[in-house]
Amino acid sequence: MANVKEHDKLDECKSIFVSWVWMIGIIVTLAGATIAVGAMYWPLETKQATLLDDHEKRIVKMEGVADDLDTIKTILRARP
Repeated sequence: MANVKEHDKLDECKSIFVSWVWMIGIIVTLAGATIAVGAMYWPLETKQATLLDDHEKRIVKMEGVADDLDTIKTILRARP
């Protein structure tokens, strides 16, 4: 192994390695926090979507009832 050179800047190499390890650790931590927050709010979002669907169904039913009432009013007004 005569072609292997000895680095005279070994401390700089160690510093770069440590900074990469820290950066990867920070990225993994942030990704984990993002996943945790997403997992915490996902059921809430699903619940809100279900509530909105239920409200939309009720609104459609109420509009049908309002149309029926308008029809009844028209019939009653047409009576002598």
